[in-house]
Amino acid sequence: RSMLGHGEQERKLSEFQLEATRSILREEANTRGVIVSAGTGAGKTLAFYLPALLDIADWVEKDDYWVKAVALYPRVELLKDQFSEAFRLIRSMDSVMIAAGKRPIILGSFFGSTPSQATRESARNAGWTDSGKGYICPYLSCPECSKNMIWLNEDLDKGLQRLTCINQPICSGEATKDQISLIKGSGRKTDTPPDISFTTTESLNSRISDIPRRYKFGISHAPQKRVRLILLDEIHTYSGTSGAHAALLLRRWFWAIGQSVRVVGLSATLDEPVDFFHQLTGIDPHNIDHIFPNEESLTSGSMEYQLLLMADPASRASLLSTTIQTTFLLARLLDQMQSENVAEKQSKTHGRFGSKMFVFTDDLDMINRLYDDLMNAEGTRYKIPDEPPLALLRSDNNDDPTARDRHGQNWRSIERFGRDLRTPLRISRTSSQDTGVELGSEVIVATASLEVGFDDPAVGAVIQHKAPYGLAAFAQRKGRAGRPISMRPWMVTVLSDYGRDRLAFQSYDKYLDVVVPPQVLPVHNRYLLRMQAVFAFIDWLASDDVSENHWGWWWQALDGPASGWVKADIEKLQST
Repeated sequence: RSMLGHGEQERKLSEFQLEATRSILREEANTRGVIVSAGTGAGKTLAFYLPALLDIADWVEKDDYWVKAVALYPRVELLKDQFSEAFRLIRSMDSVMIAAGKRPIILGSFFGSTPSQATRESARNAGWTDSGKGYICPYLSCPECSKNMIWLNEDLDKGLQRLTCINQPICSGEATKDQISLIKGSGRKTDTPPDISFTTTESLNSRISDIPRRYKFGISHAPQKRVRLILLDEIHTYSGTSGAHAALLLRRWFWAIGQSVRVVGLSATLDEPVDFFHQLTGIDPHNIDHIFPNEESLTSGSMEYQLLLMADPASRASLLSTTIQTTFLLARLLDQMQSENVAEKQSKTHGRFGSKMFVFTDDLDMINRLYDDLMNAEGTRYKIPDEPPLALLRSDNNDDPTARDRHGQNWRSIERFGRDLRTPLRISRTSSQDTGVELGSEVIVATASLEVGFDDPAVGAVIQHKAPYGLAAFAQRKGRAGRPISMRPWMVTVLSDYGRDRLAFQSYDKYLDVVVPPQVLPVHNRYLLRMQAVFAFIDWLASDDVSENHWGWWWQALDGPASGWVKADIEKLQST
């Protein structure tokens, strides 16, 4: 009840969420899997966290700390977004846990942005932004007002793990050491393990052999204190060579855990999901449950619009120019962003239209050109005062509006909606070079780093520049818009007259009702197996039988000169 709310705020569970809850809560002796597949925004995440938190709440004891569940993510931006969502959901249980004589559930992370220790230097090395008063957390927003959270210098100097809202004293939001674990730590004796740990495949791959810290992944000397629940989000993104590496990594992880676990996979609509989940995890298909919403249980809540545009090669304009014009036109057709408060943004249209747009492309050079050209079109690239955006040329107040009508370049309707064409759009970029998302932006130009799981209820339109490389990527990008059920989102794909673009335009029907085709992971490829054999050997060196009471990170040890306990261990191995 605390998670689902009360009265008018109560969240009703769908049939597939109830079925997923029953399946996940069922314990068996063998490792078993549950795959939940549904469309973007259908509630797959809650279908995992509801039963997971019910179980974790039972396992939590007041003075006993160990990692009970691990959430594994393929993308950093997805981890950051889901971390904030999970933190808000878990905090709704705090009063219930305390009333039951327990303690609040602790959430933690282990990836590149997690500081090693509670120090200013560690926060700075992890990429946290120095605000003067402290360091801004890059992966947790305030549970009260959704603004940034800050690790104050005074708390860092005391070694105190606590985040406070940057908007204090107006907002009292905070995350205390009883609610969050902020550091990677240097061992169980000097750190409080979280109950749920968020990590990435990259961190897991290298840190399984980190003996002082591998407890963060649920690997423990004591069998009763090993991870019991594993979440694999957006599993359809695991494909090809990288997907096979992830699959073999999971097998190494299960070996290190050494006992049965429940593995839950979340996915968009995927063809033959049980067979794919078997390839990914190695779990026998007979021990995998597939949960999905039936057609009869679906209700129609709104409408979505899809548009495929093919640029005219005879117009002497480049395909990028078509995308630029489409962007600054469609962005002005959305609701005008009034403030940073989501409720106020949607007040004019009651949530029918969003106020933000994502523009996706798969090439890093293209995203940089698109971003610069959009900034130039809005008159903000060179920060020249009073330079009007190009949209002002489409105003009905200019000379000869009839000529603009003939060319489709008169935007009188937009002006009637209340848009001032003299006001430039706020544009930002998210890529491997520019991580994070500027929440105040109206247009966000992004690569694949933002396509998976980033949930912003204000996004009302998505533009795809050129044909996507796969239906899985297209489904993810399309799902960034229209998160509220009442919204009417737009998905616009800008195509050329050549190659894959033309094929995509001719086979438009497959983009209307997206089903990701069956995927095959090359887990038996000998080249990949040789690489994974090296990783598996490093994992074995870190196992209890070999390392005994030694304390260090084998991956780092084998990457440089031997010294200290590493040298002694190598001599011991050589002698045997």
